[in-house]
Amino acid sequence: MPVVGSFFPDGAFDKAFHAIERQLKDFANTHLNDADLSLELVVKEGGRAENILQQAQSHNADLIVMASHKQTGVKSGILGSVASKVVNLSQIPVMVVKS
Repeated sequence: MPVVGSFFPDGAFDKAFHAIERQLKDFANTHLNDADLSLELVVKEGGRAENILQQAQSHNADLIVMASHKQTGVKSGILGSVASKVVNLSQIPVMVVKS
């Protein structure tokens, strides 16, 4: 999964990507095992709102959970541009958490 124009040394992006995927799976296994939920974890490269919405639709998701970068000063309390776009365009509920 090459990343053109990135600042990651060779292999660093893949390593970080897999570490994030592992953390999310561990979280789901630890905190959601006893819940009566059907959970499908999808981790994909890219963060544009359109990609997130497309993935949610293709997986028939019931909920989108995403992190938004912390804003400071005048922007505090305002979602980042990608999170804001997902919230505004999504046909399903979106839960945004602080990153």
